[in-house]
Amino acid sequence: MNIILQHYDGDLPDWAVIARDSVKNYAEKIGVEYELVIGNPMGKVHGAHTQKLVYIKEKYDKYDQTIMLDMDICATKHSNNVFDVPRIGVLHDRAMQGTSRTPGAAPNLYKKGAPCFFGNVIKLHKEQRIALREVWEREEQFIADSVVDHYSGDEIVLHYLFHKSGILDGIPLSELCMRLDDNLWWRTENRWDRKFANLFMHSPSGPAADEKWGDGSDKDATFLHFCASQKRLIKEWHKTQ
Repeated sequence: MNIILQHYDGDLPDWAVIARDSVKNYAEKIGVEYELVIGNPMGKVHGAHTQKLVYIKEKYDKYDQTIMLDMDICATKHSNNVFDVPRIGVLHDRAMQGTSRTPGAAPNLYKKGAPCFFGNVIKLHKEQRIALREVWEREEQFIADSVVDHYSGDEIVLHYLFHKSGILDGIPLSELCMRLDDNLWWRTENRWDRKFANLFMHSPSGPAADEKWGDGSDKDATFLHFCASQKRLIKEWHKTQ
């Protein structure tokens, strides 16, 4: 049995209602459970984004796989099964190299070069989640004291749990990531990010204009990420579905 999770703290705005309903409908189509997690199940001290790590809690041990999606991810009419994808998510190559905002969120938790994932799509098996929980339960106070920027809290905390647990040690990066190869370069084949993790609009500008940012989504993409200011586009996109 598998489950799809999303998290939000507070009353849902219109865009989030559309996102929730689209993902809930997708879950029904592929025969898995869905839950919208509300509030601060990991403890308010850990900030808003770290609440997305709720899947490590014991209550979810009855599920083989869990996937946590950002609230601003919508499911399309294309029902590719994300649980068939043998990867965790999308590695954050800039964070792993120390050039993004994420390492600075908690310098004491950061290990350069160790796997660090974007927080928008995270899929884990039961055994992985239990191993992460064991680290969390031992070091929760240290983690809380270490995070200085909660905006990237989920990414840096999960990064720390992974490298402290050691469960990804020795696994080639290409076997962890939907997008990148072992050298953190964009693959040309098996680009599951193009169906499950990429932005709705692909138009970087300003200092990031030369970055690929996921290299777009396939026409039959199942999930579209309306990140940051793109949330305002969800209502109009919904009318086309």
